[in-house]
Amino acid sequence: MNVILTAFPYEYKLIESLMQDYKKKSAFEGEGSIANKKYHLLNVGQGPKRSTSTLSYFLKAKKTSNEQLDAIFMIGFCGGINPNLKIGDIIHPSKVYTFAQGDLLFLETSKGTEQALFTSSFPLTSVHDKALHFKKTKCDAVDMESYFIVKLAHDFKVPVQIIKCVMDDASMELPEISSQSDPYLEKLQNILKDLSPHFKNFLTAGIL
Repeated sequence: MNVILTAFPYEYKLIESLMQDYKKKSAFEGEGSIANKKYHLLNVGQGPKRSTSTLSYFLKAKKTSNEQLDAIFMIGFCGGINPNLKIGDIIHPSKVYTFAQGDLLFLETSKGTEQALFTSSFPLTSVHDKALHFKKTKCDAVDMESYFIVKLAHDFKVPVQIIKCVMDDASMELPEISSQSDPYLEKLQNILKDLSPHFKNFLTAGIL
């Protein structure tokens, strides 16, 4: 069984739209096929605590039932911190990093390019914070789940890949969104809509 993980509902819906013969198991879990390959789709939630709790429960259940997991794919959107990256660029990292007690730790994914992804404990919304973390880590992009997803996959001895699409680059300031009617929220939603066809094409062109 191949497993696709997402952190946000929009990411889940994007992958769901790619699937044929999709069968919903719950609000954010189901099974279907992409390019004649079967996948289990699971939204693990946002941030390290929630995502690892959900995935750990899922992996333990599969282990108890002796179901073979062939590969895990963490798919979604991320922020770019490398100034050379543009909105819409794809990140398929061979290494993921995070800070723990001041130390920069890294893990390797099962397959990827020479790109690196940093997992932060808080959103990097300002241009200043993005530049600071690029200087500290030399990573290309940032999210809040991938390092811990990779660690769990390693613990359960399941191959894991990370595929992310940059939705905000190093020069883009992300102000705090105060409500659902905030005009900046609409701007971000429009960016996601514009990027979705491009991201779908990349995913179905051979990565899955």
